[in-house]
Amino acid sequence: MTVYEMLAEMVRRRASDVHLQAGAPPMMRVDGKLIPFEEKPLTPEATEAIAKALTTPEQWDRFLKEK
Repeated sequence: MTVYEMLAEMVRRRASDVHLQAGAPPMMRVDGKLIPFEEKPLTPEATEAIAKALTTPEQWDRFLKEK
């Protein structure tokens, strides 16, 4: 599933948040409950790629400096 497909699914389900953690499937918050996407657990590389796709270069640089 691509980032854009994840976002489209979140819009369809009226999700408020997305939760990404390496080693766990991506989750979305719907009506206060965490619902997993129909995906395998994220690898560290996939988690980083998604985070980079959802941030600007400036935001990514700030994250790397402050993590």
